[in-house]
Amino acid sequence: MDGKIQIFCVPIYGNIKDYIASAAPCAEMNMTTRFNIKVEASALPTGYRAMRFFALIRRGDETMIIGKAALPDFADDVGVRLPEYGASVKGLMTITGQEDISSGSAVTFIDVDARELFGSAASGRLYSFGGKIYYFDNDYIAALDSKIKSASLTGTACFLRLSGGVGGAVSAGTESGFQRLYAAVDYISGRYSSEEHGYICGIAVSGSSSSAEATARTMSAIYQIGRGHIAGFRVMLSVKGALVGDGSAPDNAGVVAGLSSAMGKFGSAGYDILFELSPSESPAMTLDTVSALTNSLTGVLPSSYYVI
Repeated sequence: MDGKIQIFCVPIYGNIKDYIASAAPCAEMNMTTRFNIKVEASALPTGYRAMRFFALIRRGDETMIIGKAALPDFADDVGVRLPEYGASVKGLMTITGQEDISSGSAVTFIDVDARELFGSAASGRLYSFGGKIYYFDNDYIAALDSKIKSASLTGTACFLRLSGGVGGAVSAGTESGFQRLYAAVDYISGRYSSEEHGYICGIAVSGSSSSAEATARTMSAIYQIGRGHIAGFRVMLSVKGALVGDGSAPDNAGVVAGLSSAMGKFGSAGYDILFELSPSESPAMTLDTVSALTNSLTGVLPSSYYVI
């Protein structure tokens, strides 16, 4: 049979056709009706954990993609196994600023501002990715260490709520944004997967009804990066404001439904929903609006969600 079967590793921010037209395949073989291609580790690009793999048939200048995108599949023993949580604790709790962490909470959410996370050479911890050097602020990391370690010691399941530049400067929508996102999540999930610094169970990010695809790209990348370090790592969509948009508040039904559709395009990553009640905002999200939202999206919502 004429032609070749080729495997490409495409960045999550990349356009598939444009990327394949100019990039070299990770592996290839002569055309056959059945095939099993091994991709050597040396052929994988930096950041492959958060990239999509495509198989295609090439005959001269003609190409045809075979099937759907595939994500890297990590063995069960790759990520660190987290301690068992939730057996003897109740309630939910959120952490902002420098509030003390106390026992008695089942789940803790700790805010991480991406703008403050990155530092300078003079006051930062060096991290290298994709041939670029990044620095994480020493003081900010030290404060996170204290919060996360304290939460871990109380037997609380700890999640990070990532904000500040997510969806823009730190996102999977562009090459530079993807590199910063990868650096941040790889560093955080690698650091907080040990008894020394404490454990996190996952990361939550915000989304909007106008950028479901961008949110899905970012969440899929976070999921793939995090689960390379932590077994059972979870990614969440943070939803707050009103049930239906009024021009200033997000249309949360559209956010959740749009994300559900977009996630299938960028990998069937497992994800949860974090509903944030906002009594101080107008219009506020309440338990009633959360109930209405979940009822209206039966079959679309993931299997689990949190309310804080």
